[in-house]
Amino acid sequence: FAGNPGSEITVYPNPIINGVINIQMHNQVAGLYEIKIINPLGQEIISKKIVHAGGNITQTIELNNRSAKGVYQIKIIKPDGTEQVERVLN
Repeated sequence: FAGNPGSEITVYPNPIINGVINIQMHNQVAGLYEIKIINPLGQEIISKKIVHAGGNITQTIELNNRSAKGVYQIKIIKPDGTEQVERVLN
């Protein structure tokens, strides 16, 4: 996908452990990123904006311990408006 050579966004662990999701941005362009967590029912349960200075960071997001089991979508909206969607199992 678009971006710097060797750039990627990784979501781990999968399945989620202890309600914690890590989003690792590797060699990403600077700008505003929006992260949305969508539960198995299709409801947006977390929306977070990250102002990224460029380069590498890891963002940690905690789910509620009572979050439903199932497949969650992690939607990452990049500064250029493109989206990356990852699926993780809770």
